[in-house]
Amino acid sequence: MKRLNVLVTACGSVLGIEIIKTLKMSEVNHRLICTDYFKDALGLYWGEQAYLLPDVLNKKLVSEEEWLKEVISIIRAESIDIVFIGIDFEVELFSKYKNQIESKTNSTVVVSDYDKVMVGRDKWKTVCFLEEHNFPFPLSCLPDKVDDLLLKKDFPLVVKPRFGNRSKDFHVVNNLKELHQVLLSTPMPIVQEYLPNEKQEFTCGALYYNEVLSIVTLKRDLKLGNTFRAYSDDYPEIDAYIKQVTMALQPFGPANYQLRLTEKGPVIFEINPRFSGTTSMRALFGINEIDILLKKIFDNHFDKIPEKRKGVIMRYYENYYLSWEMFNNMGK
Repeated sequence: MKRLNVLVTACGSVLGIEIIKTLKMSEVNHRLICTDYFKDALGLYWGEQAYLLPDVLNKKLVSEEEWLKEVISIIRAESIDIVFIGIDFEVELFSKYKNQIESKTNSTVVVSDYDKVMVGRDKWKTVCFLEEHNFPFPLSCLPDKVDDLLLKKDFPLVVKPRFGNRSKDFHVVNNLKELHQVLLSTPMPIVQEYLPNEKQEFTCGALYYNEVLSIVTLKRDLKLGNTFRAYSDDYPEIDAYIKQVTMALQPFGPANYQLRLTEKGPVIFEINPRFSGTTSMRALFGINEIDILLKKIFDNHFDKIPEKRKGVIMRYYENYYLSWEMFNNMGK
């Protein structure tokens, strides 16, 4: 296989850092190019080349067309073979412009079709997808149907934004007063049954490229909405469930699922058709999803998926030094 030029975007985000760390563990010979929007994004300093993109979230100053033009220019200039996306809002953007980017470059953008991305981005569409395909799902409603939900499910209930990530604006409410207060303060809320047994919460990753390539199920402990401890063991019931859901979704590359093991079996409450904040943990457990996908796309003879290792991974912080010269020259 030739040396690949790999672009990782949003390389200062948790996800972007995870992708870079996992890429560094890959056997595939590659050259790393990074983008972000701010020069204090750590991953910029890990690449062989780095670029600052125009801040597309500042819609008064930057249009999507300007952002897209810069992205295509970088991909062309660096002869990028493949693009990995490091933050949620970019997943939606790249999905929207995937065909245009790929038609104007020789690059593969690792992102699912827009409708599949929205199955994950919109928590209401997540529920609808699970229901339509006869998978277990948390009983849910939009604010105008709360009374109907309460006829089927008593408190506690969960209120969270339809569009959100981690634990931001996530609330467990125990009565009508709390419910009405939280509905007023939560942007575009969805109301769901509370899935008990928080000690049986799992993060599951699947990789799909014409077929399900790998599944990694990890029991997890959370801190501030992120996994800080992960446990790998045999979870055949969950693995089989995740395989079925992934075959129904058919993402391009990665899909990440959050679920709880309940009395009625595993129940997914979140789908993210992207890589995960536990991607490097999965690589340490023996399943390097970045490595697998690169080999599958660029080496047609690759068909061996490693065995998952069992054990525990504990996450910790590291420090990274930059000289003033390196820091001040970024983006110049």
